[in-house]
Amino acid sequence: MRKEFLKLENKLVLELEIEPLSPLIIKLGDGSEENSKNEKSESVISFVTSDSPRGNLVEYDKNKKSKDDRKGEIFIPGSTLKGLFREKFNKIYDIKKDDESDFKAENKNHKEVDNLFGWTEGDKAQKGRIFIEDAYLENQDLRENFYTKDINESLEVIMYRDITPIDGFTGKATVPLNYECTMEPFVTELIVNNLSLEELKNIFFVLRDSHLGEIRLGNSKTRGFGQVKFNIQNMVIENYRDKTKFVVNLKNYFEIDSLNSIKLGNEFLREDLILKKEFKEINVKNPNEFIKALFREVE
Repeated sequence: MRKEFLKLENKLVLELEIEPLSPLIIKLGDGSEENSKNEKSESVISFVTSDSPRGNLVEYDKNKKSKDDRKGEIFIPGSTLKGLFREKFNKIYDIKKDDESDFKAENKNHKEVDNLFGWTEGDKAQKGRIFIEDAYLENQDLRENFYTKDINESLEVIMYRDITPIDGFTGKATVPLNYECTMEPFVTELIVNNLSLEELKNIFFVLRDSHLGEIRLGNSKTRGFGQVKFNIQNMVIENYRDKTKFVVNLKNYFEIDSLNSIKLGNEFLREDLILKKEFKEINVKNPNEFIKALFREVE
């Protein structure tokens, strides 16, 4: 049995730039690479084959030193980003990792997170309302190079870093580790159906945390890798005749996209509201008027 939302009242479409503040490690993404503890490594930035938009991840013989046979472009899986957002929401609601599956407890905080991200329990399930797309390189020319050039000619986006670990038992340096990484920005799109005021606030808490240096993606975070900042490129609230007060009270900070809005007579069937340019910047020390209004009580 699957329970789904039946009525679409509004939709948030948030385009985010993922700006690396420290190098992002590139992994093959097929689960074949292992860490020092012989555990399968978590995929952060992966190669996807060029024979389909997402494709099957190509197998790569990392023992081949003379030629790189990987195909396709690097990207950050949407599942990695969604997991990061869910982890941050769990912290906001003080949900401990050991308690994440305890849906039977009917805890209000569990419900808030599960109703947004979805849940499964036995033969019952509820589809999530939040969707995060795979993140691709922001620079379209660099993306194109992965498909129009030999892989060895298109790796200008990739840097190499050597790290010399210290053996915890002997205290001596071990064999240096060589990492592929990048400092290029990526872009993704976050979508939430039937957005609530509290959910919008929590999303901005995550964006704020990234500007405080508290967000890291993927492998070797303790070695200084993976620190990112989320920047708003565009934010649209599609309002389907929803009279939710928080949408109405925030309308002064948006402009109507008349080209994409749908109107019947004098009534909007769908009113597309675009956040004004001056309110897109996230400044933790000096928040703009939209941020101040968002976190005021809306009656």
